[in-house]
Amino acid sequence: MSMQYNQSVRDFFKSPKWGMNLLLGGVCMLIPLIGQILLSGWNITQLWARRRADDPPADQSMGDASAYPEFNFDNFVKYLSRGLWPFLVQLITGLAFAFVIMIVVIVAAIFITGIAAIIPDLGLVLLVPLLLIGIVFYLALIIALNLVVVPLGLKATLTQSFNEALDFTFAKNFIALIWMELIVASLFMFALGIALMILAILTLGLGMYFAMPPVVFAWQHLMKQLYLLHLERGGMAVVLSTKLDDLPPALPQTTQ
Repeated sequence: MSMQYNQSVRDFFKSPKWGMNLLLGGVCMLIPLIGQILLSGWNITQLWARRRADDPPADQSMGDASAYPEFNFDNFVKYLSRGLWPFLVQLITGLAFAFVIMIVVIVAAIFITGIAAIIPDLGLVLLVPLLLIGIVFYLALIIALNLVVVPLGLKATLTQSFNEALDFTFAKNFIALIWMELIVASLFMFALGIALMILAILTLGLGMYFAMPPVVFAWQHLMKQLYLLHLERGGMAVVLSTKLDDLPPALPQTTQ
């Protein structure tokens, strides 16, 4: 299989109720902290908990996008519980990277301030190249962060467990098989983030909330594509948690 980056965005709008999903997802994002977890849990429900009765335990299809379940606040607890574990894994990993970024920014600020104090004109000359270096460094950090967050967050999503998510053997195997596609996916999401920022500026911040549902959906969609690609290349399979099974219990088989 090949990665379908644009499809990760288009599939959101294939649902006949995409407008209501967009509206309710935007309202969801207005809830501090919990809103992001809910939105993530809804997307996990769409992409991982929709197996048919005749599917194998590890579903290896993206499914029919038009049949994605609508956002429903009746499933509040389900969304919250399914989105919690990957959120915690991503939060802890992100905090570790944030600490590194903070140190680098402080050192760079001291360095630039020192140069500007000694040679004011030189500080202005260096401003543009330093900004370019900063952008490149920021992109490199995003890629490095995703190389760690994606496999750990994916394992948390599939197992619905924090402890099982910290499987660095799986993460190493995952990265070794699809690192190039993961980098491209990270850059694709960075571009979506820029578009989201522009929309937020043009709409005085309001548009950001209603653009987040398809953006979060796209990221979850890409994560599933990456997982399926890594399986195709001989990667380690993860048994889906029974907490991700929305099917009713199977009827007992009668014996003749």
